[in-house]
Amino acid sequence: MGFSAYGISQDGDDPLTKALHGLVDHATAQQRVIDQLVVTLEKNGISLDEAKSAAKAVHAVDPSELNKLVDE
Repeated sequence: MGFSAYGISQDGDDPLTKALHGLVDHATAQQRVIDQLVVTLEKNGISLDEAKSAAKAVHAVDPSELNKLVDE
């Protein structure tokens, strides 16, 4: 293959970009789990008004938009 500047291969797999996409995917999966927990707790009579407002602030960031920023 020859010299690979900054670890970028010929097929364009930048390790940093792959790692950032992995972090975005992981954060998105974690948010889904948290959302499910909140729903389950509320179904069982546990009010989480503060958690709901915090979750809305988190959802203001769209994972697909973060992935686009990584690719730029």
